Formats: sequence, structure tokens, C-alpha cells
Amino acid sequence: MILIRVVHTFWIIFFLTPVILAAQDLNDAIIKLGGDPSLKNGAMSFTIFDRKTEQLIATHNPNVSLIPASSLKILTCAYGLKTLGKNFKFKTTIETTGEIDKNGVLHGDLILKGYGDPTLGSDLSNDSGELDKVLKIFATEVKSAGIKSIEGRIYGDGSYLSDEGIYNSWLWGDIGNYYAAGVYGLNIYDNLFRLKFKQSKQGTYPKVIGTYPNIPGLQFASQVLCAGANTGDNAYIFGGPLQYNRQVKGTIPAGNGIFEIKGSMPDPPLMAALLLKDALTEAGITSNGVGGSLKDVQPVGKRKVLYTHSSKSLDLIVNETILKSININAEGILRYCKSMDKVASTTDDAVKTFGAFLQKPPKGKQVFLFVTDQGFLPPIVCRVMVLLKCYFSYLKTLP
Repeated sequence: MILIRVVHTFWIIFFLTPVILAAQDLNDAIIKLGGDPSLKNGAMSFTIFDRKTEQLIATHNPNVSLIPASSLKILTCAYGLKTLGKNFKFKTTIETTGEIDKNGVLHGDLILKGYGDPTLGSDLSNDSGELDKVLKIFATEVKSAGIKSIEGRIYGDGSYLSDEGIYNSWLWGDIGNYYAAGVYGLNIYDNLFRLKFKQSKQGTYPKVIGTYPNIPGLQFASQVLCAGANTGDNAYIFGGPLQYNRQVKGTIPAGNGIFEIKGSMPDPPLMAALLLKDALTEAGITSNGVGGSLKDVQPVGKRKVLYTHSSKSLDLIVNETILKSININAEGILRYCKSMDKVASTTDDAVKTFGAFLQKPPKGKQVFLFVTDQGFLPPIVCRVMVLLKCYFSYLKTLP
């Protein structure tokens, strides 16, 4: 049994190249930081070590158990790099059932099969416009296979991972927003949408004018007000997986332009199928509807792989994940590591395997162990936090 101790605060670890530091200077700096008025009701754990020699230089409250928040991404990314290797790439396939006749008719279904890639069509992990780029590639590959029309449907298959999406203890106030978008076997555009408001005068209700991408059936009951001109985004979306009626509360800045906030998609695999259908239609390829893995049974029959799409390498994904603190990537990496030996594995399955990994560092390597009941709920709930110095091949990515 693990003893759980939780203190709401922040956790700091510094990695230094060899440098001579005066103990008194360090103590003075720590005392000054700890005396900041903003930390009056908090607690602080402070550790400095040399990343090359692995020698501990200074520490403050090293045995206090703290909530790690997004620092947990350091561990999930290290776990992924060690388990999968820096050159690993996620894949997504386009598959077919049935045969293609001489007239270009596919007598079967077209399936977009995901293998957990959290970066597919992502603007957060890739360049702006990545979604359109990926969809055009998919349409080109289908057309190159000689398909002019699809007799069946277009499916989004996310069965490689379990379909719960979000974890049971994630907060209601978070799960409707982009930073708490769950991970599925098939993900698209960071599993988020951009909700657009037409700004108006302070104290008035801005009009909802649509979303990008367009999600059929998604409706909003907005209680959002326009606040001061420079107040920023203080609006929150409420709703979870498969919920198409969303409530929006809070404020956005007053003004005359368009203001966007980001929410979580209700059904990413279905959305991926819809986006692919639109791209194929634009390319002149017709079909008979779509299906998604969260609601529909997947098509039966032998499948043929038409095209395999690869993400960029894991080391590059980790760089973006750490630098931009991308929740969906960290969770996707953790979930994939478990799915390799258990298809359709759950979040609990992944966390248990992760915990077991952290308890077994390589021989001759030290660890710092921090115990907590959970980190920042999105993207993952974790019970054991360990700093594995031997796996930090990507320290340059730390901000």
C-alpha cells in the first residue's frame, strides 16, 4: 500500500551543467523565493542536481509530497522515449473492405483506422494548416487507388484503444475544454474545436457564429458576456464525450472582431470520418454516409490497407509536448505504450503498467520518488511520480 500525502503547491527541479554554486547564494535565493507573498499559503519543494554527474547540489523540502501538475509530462515522455525509442512514429491507415471494380466503384466500406496518434492533423504539434494538409493527402491516396465512388460508408475506427476517452475523476469544469480532450484510438485535430464568437460591447452577450471544424448537431447554450477589452479568455465549455448540447459560461473581451475559445470534440473518431468524407467529396469521390467507433459497430469482412500515414518521430513530438505542455500528446504516449501488448487497453491499464515501469529503474541508476494521489487531472491520473535522470535525453526541450 502506498501512503498518500497531498499538498497543493508547486514542484521545482533544476537541471544544471557543471557549475560552481555557493551554498549561501542558493540558500538566500530559496529563502527569498519562499518569502514571496504569493506563496504565503503554499508549500515548495526545491531540488537542484547536475545533469552530467548526477550529483545533488541543493535541495529544500525534498520529502514533501506535492501535486506535480504538468511536470508529470516529463515522466510520461521519458517513459515513451525509453519504451518506444526516439525514432518511433505513430501510424494511421486507410483500409477498405470489398473490391474496386473497373469503373472505380468500391463495393465495400472505407475505414480510417487509428493507432493512437495524438498528433494527426494537429495544429498544436505541427504547423498551422496541418489538418487540411493531411486530409488532402488522404484524398489523393484514395483517388490514386482508382476509387471514384464508395458503395458503402466511411468509418472512423478508434478501436485500438478503449473508448472511454476521459478518466472518471476528471473535473466537469475541465472536460468540455480543449486541454481535457480525451485520447482515442483515432484522434484528429487535437480532438478540439474552435468556438467562434462575434464580439460586442462590454456587458452584452456575444453571438455564437460557428465552430471550426464544423461539427454537425453540436449546439451551444451560451451565457458568455463581453467583459473589458483586454480581459482575455475566461469562458468555459461544459460537456463530455457524445454530448452534443454544450453550455458555455464566463467572459470574453469586448470588441468588434471574432474571438475564439477551444472545446473538446464529442466524438473524435466520427469527426475524423466526417472530415475525410468532406475531403473525398471535394475530390469528386462519393460515398453513402459515415460511421464512428464510439457509436457504431465497425464493418465486418477482410480489410486491405490502402495507405499508411506516419507521424513525425517521437523525439520531435516530445519536444513539442514539453515546450507547449500539450496534454493530449502526453496521454497518447502513455496509452500507446500499454496498447502494444493489450489492444483496446484502458487508462487504468496504462497507468498500472507505467507505475510498474517507474518502480524498476535500471541498475546503478538513482531515482527521486514523489508520491501523490493524482497529478493535474488532464491528461492523466497518476499515483507515483519518479524522476528518472537516466532517461532525460531530451533535457534541451525543457523550458
